Amino acid sequence: MSDPYIFDEKAKEYDKEFSHSYFGKIQRQNIHTFVSHQLQGKTDLDVLEINCGTGEDLLFLCKYGKVTATDVSPKMLHQAEAKLAKNEVEFTIWDLNKPPAFQKKFDLIFSNFGGLNCITPERLIELNKEFRNLLDPGGLMILTFMHSWSLMEFLYFFNKLMWKKAVRRLSKKAKYHDLDIYYYSAKEVKKIFADFHLEEKYATGSLLSGAYMNWLGKKLKITEKKTQWLFPFWGADHRVYVLKKR
Repeated sequence: MSDPYIFDEKAKEYDKEFSHSYFGKIQRQNIHTFVSHQLQGKTDLDVLEINCGTGEDLLFLCKYGKVTATDVSPKMLHQAEAKLAKNEVEFTIWDLNKPPAFQKKFDLIFSNFGGLNCITPERLIELNKEFRNLLDPGGLMILTFMHSWSLMEFLYFFNKLMWKKAVRRLSKKAKYHDLDIYYYSAKEVKKIFADFHLEEKYATGSLLSGAYMNWLGKKLKITEKKTQWLFPFWGADHRVYVLKKR
């Protein structure tokens, strides 16, 4: 996560490849619906978004208060600023491998999709303390991780005879270009964030677990609302964790 250039290179393509793809839109809609239930009735929060990327979550977050949006990539932040020019959002670069330098505290820390999967387990344990110090008493974190098991991903790459990719989540570690990616189970997330109480968790991406499902998902109009019961058995592309400061 210390090298922003991988994300700089992806900044212009990210929305087309993920945010505006069929599976990307469905997963984001599912997560927004879940988060809206968690934040129901709250409108005056100080929100810290980490790994904001191109800013696709910012309009949603602005409904709940004032947002400080951070990312390691200047070009990702530039894309986000272009979308939110008329909204009250503060943008700042933050490499999560380095301690935060904020002079204020927040009510909510939010991270969507796999930004935190770019962080080593050792550094996440340090972030547990740093996040705790950034939050006001009773503050919440809503964090999304790529999950440690996805049956659909496994079947797809297994069928393609791409063995290493098929089992990459089970091995707990993979590569994205030169960047290490780590996969975390719910049990591991709970253990890492020991200064927080796990209030609730949510899974999305049981069927729509990757770009390879875009064509089929769109054709079949898969929304996954009727397949929630499958998540514990199939595994999900992403899991969202609601953690409350102890």
